[in-house]
Amino acid sequence: MPIDLNRESWKPGMPWEKAIEDIEYIRELGREMGGPERIERQHRGGRYTVRERIEKMIDPGTFVESGPMVGAAEFDAEGNLTAFSPGGYVMGLGEIDGRPVAVGGDDFTISGGSPHNVHKSPQDFVQPLAIQYGIPYVQLIEGVGHSSKSDEASGHMGLPNGGLWWRNVEVLRRVPC
Repeated sequence: MPIDLNRESWKPGMPWEKAIEDIEYIRELGREMGGPERIERQHRGGRYTVRERIEKMIDPGTFVESGPMVGAAEFDAEGNLTAFSPGGYVMGLGEIDGRPVAVGGDDFTISGGSPHNVHKSPQDFVQPLAIQYGIPYVQLIEGVGHSSKSDEASGHMGLPNGGLWWRNVEVLRRVPC
């Protein structure tokens, strides 16, 4: 769903119902992932989108997404939304055969699943839930893992600091299979 540039966004002083409408509008933009063309490209390649993979794996009606509105937004001078790019990782809690699980996966339809101007990081959100609740963690990996655009914006290449490795060790130590 493309951004409706004629749509006025909620501003202080407007009724709260308008704010609720905006929340649902942004959630819907996030559900569109990288857009119809990129979703079709996934399907032409014989692959499901990450949302479709989660839907097929998780018991119907049990998936609760964490951060469905996370994304990079741009606004005009009047505070109206002009652009929105959802985060490149879909994650949350659900059930498989009635058993609770934490699940997350790269959204290849957005920048090849790489981190970009906004990225929902599994080690910051869904892995801690698996550790905290002592539930299995399922990670659906399809992304490229790095964004050269981020390097260009920062002026240097980001280097790993080892934090991800330690979190994965903690997941292996405390999360059941």
